[in-house]
Amino acid sequence: MGFRGNLIRRGINPTFSEVILGVPLCKYQAAPVAMTVAATITEAALRGGLITGTHAEGATQAYTLPTGAVLDAALPPDFVVNSSFDFTIINLSPAAANTITLTAAAGFTIVGQPIVHANEFEVSYYKGTGTFRVRKTAANTFVAYRID
Repeated sequence: MGFRGNLIRRGINPTFSEVILGVPLCKYQAAPVAMTVAATITEAALRGGLITGTHAEGATQAYTLPTGAVLDAALPPDFVVNSSFDFTIINLSPAAANTITLTAAAGFTIVGQPIVHANEFEVSYYKGTGTFRVRKTAANTFVAYRID
């Protein structure tokens, strides 16, 4: 597969002129995965990059990362140690009490704040989003870093 094909496989869809100039401007973005109950996040949802969460008033939910083995098996073979990708959880719930907690499964470690608060307008320091960078550290082993 050529240079452009490798970019497309990683979600970047450059035009011919962008490949020549070395400045790809377009990234493919699938529709967000919507979650409404506590569940394990699929590897496809992680790689899709956007996850929305909406749940009942006053409820909190735990969204569990897939195991390192499951994620590693789903990634392409050229996703080597120190490769990474980002994903964002958007909490669309209506009240500040509605939090989403990202939890680790076997083969995953979370560094930073795992709680994504609701976008409560009365408490301005709650953004309603959490962006994480997933980095492969060894076979079947990943770290999810909170980067916002």
